[in-house]
Amino acid sequence: MIIAVCLLSAALVTLIIVWACAASSNGQPAKFEIKTKADAAILRKLGQGGMGTVSVMMHSKTGQLCACKTTGGSARNKPYLLKEIEMLKTLNHKHIVSYLGSFNESGEVQLFLEYAAHSVEKLLQDCRRAFHGVMPSACRTYAKQILLGLHYLHTNKIVHADLKPGNILLTPEGVIKISDFGTAKKMTGDALPKSGISSGLYTAPEVRAHKPHGTAADIWSFGMTLREMVTGQRPSTARLNGCPNNLKDIIEQCLESDPKKRPTTADLLKHEYFGSSTLASEKK
Repeated sequence: MIIAVCLLSAALVTLIIVWACAASSNGQPAKFEIKTKADAAILRKLGQGGMGTVSVMMHSKTGQLCACKTTGGSARNKPYLLKEIEMLKTLNHKHIVSYLGSFNESGEVQLFLEYAAHSVEKLLQDCRRAFHGVMPSACRTYAKQILLGLHYLHTNKIVHADLKPGNILLTPEGVIKISDFGTAKKMTGDALPKSGISSGLYTAPEVRAHKPHGTAADIWSFGMTLREMVTGQRPSTARLNGCPNNLKDIIEQCLESDPKKRPTTADLLKHEYFGSSTLASEKK
C-alpha cells in the first residue's frame, strides 16, 4: 500500500510538472499571482543555506509551479531579499525571472518567482561530462538570450552586479531567465559607487578593486560566463584554442580590462556571431 501511494504521488507530481510547462501555446506558462499564502503549497525544498531557503511550490488554483525564496530564521539576507522584491516588481521581460508575489510577516520574508528547473551552472556541470562544453548552436542561443535580458536591464539603467552561471536560469523549453537581483542597483548617473559585493571568477576588475563601476561590469561577467560555456572549463583556466574567430572576438571584447573600451549589449547583439537584426527581431 505504501509503495502504491508513493508511486501515485510521484506520478501526480510528474503530471503537474508536464502540465505546467505546457500551460500555454507558446511554451511559456501563463502568468499568475500569489496574493495570499493559501495560493501556494510547498512541494519540496531545492536548497538551504546561510542566506535562506528556496523551495518549489504549486499554485493551488492552476497547478502551476513557482519558486519561493524565504529568509527563514535568518535576518542576514532580509535586506537583500526586500531589495530584490522591489527591483523585480519593476521588471517585465521574457529573459528576466518573473515576480509573482511576496510577503513580509512576523520577521520572515517570502518571495515567489517564476519557476525554472535548471541553472546554467547545472547545465555546465552536465555538459562537462557529456560534451566538454555547451554545444555550439545552443551556446549561441543562450548567449543571445542572456544579452537580450541584460540589454533590457541596461536600457533601464540597472546593473545586475552579480551575473554568473548560478544566477542564470533555464526553463525546460530552453528559455534563459536572469535571476537573483539582491545586489542589483539602479544607476542615477554614469557609474555606481564602490561595491563590496563580489562573485570571484566572474567579477569585473574594477569591482574587485572596489572602484566605481557601471553596466560594463555586467559585460565582463557575461564574457566570463560565455567563455565557460564555450570551453566547458572554469573561467580562470579556460583556453579559447579552436574557438571560432567571431566567438573569440566577442569574448575578448567583453574581457577588455578598461571598462570604457568594452562593448555595450547593443554592440554585442549586432555582432556577426548572432546574425543580423537581433534587437529588431527579438522583442520582449
